[in-house]
Amino acid sequence: MKEYDLLAVWFRVADWAAYDLSKNGDEGIVLKPLGIHANAATFIARSAFTSSVYMHRKIGANLLGWIQQPPLSLLGELFQQEVERDSQLEQDDLKRLDSQSVVEDLVFSAAFWMRNIHSRTAAIEFLQTLVERTIAGEYWNTASYAMTVLCQYQTRGCGDLLHRFQRFAATASVKHPCKPSLSQEKEFTESLLANNPETLGTIDSLLDQRLQSANPENLDKNSRDAIDQLVWYAERFTPT
Repeated sequence: MKEYDLLAVWFRVADWAAYDLSKNGDEGIVLKPLGIHANAATFIARSAFTSSVYMHRKIGANLLGWIQQPPLSLLGELFQQEVERDSQLEQDDLKRLDSQSVVEDLVFSAAFWMRNIHSRTAAIEFLQTLVERTIAGEYWNTASYAMTVLCQYQTRGCGDLLHRFQRFAATASVKHPCKPSLSQEKEFTESLLANNPETLGTIDSLLDQRLQSANPENLDKNSRDAIDQLVWYAERFTPT
């Protein structure tokens, strides 16, 4: 199966998944069956990150979490691409908000990867990198989510990292178009230091909701056929 053919059937559902289904967290209806076929899903995710349309990159970032046995370098690779895209913009450019949104989906995908022992180490490395870079002055507004996942799994060094993240939240002055007050970071660190079970389970609860929403039962026939066609092509795809 040629790359062009796979992308052609993907483009028939990509906007639907990115702009419509994702509004209610239902994009898994498309992404879950696609993620079974790792070669095709990986190719689509990488292709999505070449787009200047941030919603296409978001759905690609989201797809990573659904890929079964993904390439372990993929999270770091696509994060670095988004970092480079962000760094090329002026400091006050509102398009930098798009990169924040894309990276948010990478964080949720990393949280999915944490559930699989095969991909957990790669997820930990990405989440730690995100928090470290935020502390160092490269602000990412989902660093508190990343820190939560690391604490939930009690990863090595998460206690020290949490204390350093707390100091960042208490003392940093961040210049970014999203104009962060760091109130979210402060609230999360206080709850995580107190081992608040509700906070520790926040991201996991959101993942469970996404899994529950990945249900195609109420889809019309045309939508089902479009997904089935995508999966048919994905199953037969071999990367060149």
